[in-house]
Amino acid sequence: MRATAIVSALALVLVGGTGCSQKMTAPVNPDVLGSGLVVQDLQVGAGPAAMAGDTLTVFYTATLEDGTPFAASTRRPFIFVVGRGIVIRGLDLGLLGMRAGGQRRITIPPSMGYGAAGYPPVVPPDATLIFEVDLARIGKLPRFGMPPSDASAFGRRIR
Repeated sequence: MRATAIVSALALVLVGGTGCSQKMTAPVNPDVLGSGLVVQDLQVGAGPAAMAGDTLTVFYTATLEDGTPFAASTRRPFIFVVGRGIVIRGLDLGLLGMRAGGQRRITIPPSMGYGAAGYPPVVPPDATLIFEVDLARIGKLPRFGMPPSDASAFGRRIR
């Protein structure tokens, strides 16, 4: 029964969180996946939904659970391929299904973020991370490699 609920919640995230393609002004109820990942659409975009392998252009702010900021990309976009392990696992999964033009809050448990090691000195060990993400554009990977980006913005990935 629990496995069915987890699969249903993941399917809901993969198809856009709410199944609604219109813009929302009020936050949509968060989806809590079995892993502890919490995905909440603050505004559902009107564009296509992000799928693994898509190149995403995002703006974001990242804070610790106590509100301490540790990273942001608010002036320059961060561009990466989702679902390839380029960013921490919680972001890879939390961005799937998000629609272009939308805003999403993703609360990432330590096991899907930087884990027991943290990312000193900015992220302490076993930290829960909160990302607020604006998805500006969904595209495909350019023919010759990765697009330019500020790769340090999301830090190193942990598997």
